[in-house]
Amino acid sequence: MSSPPQPRPEGELIKRAMKRKRLSARKAATAAGMSEGRWRQIVNGYQHVSAGQTMAVTGPADTVARMALVVDLAPEDLAGVGREDAAEELRILVAEKPAAPAPASPEKMIGELEPWQQDVIAGALSERPRSPRERALLLRALAEKWERQAQEQEAEGGTLSGDSV
Repeated sequence: MSSPPQPRPEGELIKRAMKRKRLSARKAATAAGMSEGRWRQIVNGYQHVSAGQTMAVTGPADTVARMALVVDLAPEDLAGVGREDAAEELRILVAEKPAAPAPASPEKMIGELEPWQQDVIAGALSERPRSPRERALLLRALAEKWERQAQEQEAEGGTLSGDSV
């Protein structure tokens, strides 16, 4: 029985970036347009070919670039681990990627709410006696929760427009 080869440097790099972003292999693979199995093979650096037999895997440059894009790596990161070919592909993908629209300022978003909507939100927060500080902390906690959900949805290839809360 052969032992699996060590992961390639780009696989280690992608794995660390996934952990930083708190992305599962399934979500990352879906966002990159590939199977979870193939994602894992490239990250781990090998695939099983028969009972007890493994074979080293090196991901094609365009595939590694798509993976790097999903986990927010820069072309320089790939070049730094010896994958200049994938770095060049990533440069192309980054250049083609449309820029995300800048989020509206909090003041503008609040201004877009009707006064009655603001009153409903304030009323819901005052449902049980809370100090102004407790209400502020609650709003921050909700904002952080919604931000995490938005990041997860973006990682899955979703958009922010029309999100439900």
